[in-house]
Amino acid sequence: MMSKKSGGVLRERCAMKYAWIEAHEGFFALNELCRVLSVSTSGYRAWKRGGTPQRKRLTDTQLVTLIRAIHAELKGAYGSPRRVRELRDGGFPASKGRVERLMRAHGIRARHKRRYKATTDSKHGLPVAENLVARHFAATAPNQVWTSDITVFQDQLKGYGMTCSMSRKGNCWDNAPTESWFNSFKNERVHGVRYASHDDMRATAFEYIEVFYNRTSKHSTLGYQSPAQFLNQWTKEQQLEKRVA
Repeated sequence: MMSKKSGGVLRERCAMKYAWIEAHEGFFALNELCRVLSVSTSGYRAWKRGGTPQRKRLTDTQLVTLIRAIHAELKGAYGSPRRVRELRDGGFPASKGRVERLMRAHGIRARHKRRYKATTDSKHGLPVAENLVARHFAATAPNQVWTSDITVFQDQLKGYGMTCSMSRKGNCWDNAPTESWFNSFKNERVHGVRYASHDDMRATAFEYIEVFYNRTSKHSTLGYQSPAQFLNQWTKEQQLEKRVA
């Protein structure tokens, strides 16, 4: 069964349909993709011939179509740097300058991030743990350091075998990664959107975390890989080291 994401593409112009087909041709039969999107296989093949046989360069029309498709699929989350990476990973060479020029010319803009604002309130009477993290977030293996935006439930942490670390009063930066994550989530899925129910909001949060953020979104701090890709690479490297040893 094809992804529900194809539904939005059904209403787009032929060029965008062709771009979507090209991105999914390796997963479904070409004639089935063309049938579902109501385009002809001959028209699709003619569109593909708009580039050079070696696909060294796409025409501006083809590239803009792909940029629009990525923009729609990722809900406007990417600016030009990560959009260039997305294109290159899909096998479409493109320079950052060219992508920026085409995005400006066609009014394609990433969702504007609001100014980051720390919201941690240190004015409380709860126990404060020793600062063990000390803003060193570069862990060498998974599950060594977790950050959160909460100051209670320390007994539960002990039950899970976790050691609590907190900053001194007035220093909010040890949970800055978590606050930054919430800022991204609100910008990309909350601000400017009205949800009909709590269930809709929960479904959006699940999609953002489990589908987009963990498995799709490219993180500059991870070498423009998704967390799932980075973890998979780390696991393979550990397995290789064990075999060599």
